[in-house]
Amino acid sequence: MTSDDRIHLYVLGAGPVGREVAALAAKLDFRVTVIDERESLINAEHFPAGTQLQCGNFDDLLPPLPTTPQDFVAIVSQVWQRDARALEILV
Repeated sequence: MTSDDRIHLYVLGAGPVGREVAALAAKLDFRVTVIDERESLINAEHFPAGTQLQCGNFDDLLPPLPTTPQDFVAIVSQVWQRDARALEILV
């Protein structure tokens, strides 16, 4: 697959679980975007090269999320209420 054809994984949460999910997805040649509101965790040093990083509130960043039927979203923030809100926005 070319980089434009890769399946896109959006990882909602940049904590320890999000980092591991992003690393595994990058090894599997997914295009990866990590979204978190914690600026201290949206740090390129924590993620594989080429990972897109977005810092901000899920309410602001998720409604325009440009997903396709082939894309995936992993909701792995540190707070279950935030996870529930992200799911509510996405569906």
